Amino acid sequence: MSNLPNKISIDSSVLLSYYLGEELGKKAKFLLFQNIDTKFYITLNGLTEIFYILCRNLDFQIAKNKLDTLLNTNILQIESSTDLVSFAGTYKCTRAISLSDSFVIGLAKFIKGAALFVKKEDELDREINKTPFDVQIFFLEDLNIEYEIGE
Repeated sequence: MSNLPNKISIDSSVLLSYYLGEELGKKAKFLLFQNIDTKFYITLNGLTEIFYILCRNLDFQIAKNKLDTLLNTNILQIESSTDLVSFAGTYKCTRAISLSDSFVIGLAKFIKGAALFVKKEDELDREINKTPFDVQIFFLEDLNIEYEIGE
C-alpha cells in the first residue's frame, strides 16, 4: 500500500465513492475498512455532505441508515473544535478553494496528518501548483492500493 500517514482527514467524496458504487469506491472500501493502522477523521461538514448527497441520489431513509451505520462502525473520528475552525478559515481566507476543502485540509493540519480526496479537481489542483500546502494531500485515484475485484 502507499506510504500514507497514520492520521488522515478524509473528504466526503471518499465515502461517497464507496456508497454510490463508483469504481474508486472499491479502493475507498479497502482503505477504510481493511487498513487498521490508520485513523480516519472527518468534520461535521463532511458528514452533512455525505448525508445530503446520499439523500438526493438515493433516498432520505437510505441516507439516514448509511450514516447511522457509518457512525456505529467507529472507523471515523469526528472533529469539531474551535481550533479547527481557525485552520479551515485561514485556508479559505488565503486560498481559492471551497469551504469543504478548507475544512478537510484544516483538519489534516489540526490532527498533524494528511488530507485525502478522491480525485484532483481543478480549483484544488491550481492551488497546489501555485503554492504547495503545508500538509500532505493525497488523492485516492493516485494511490497504489491492491484490492480484490470482489471487494
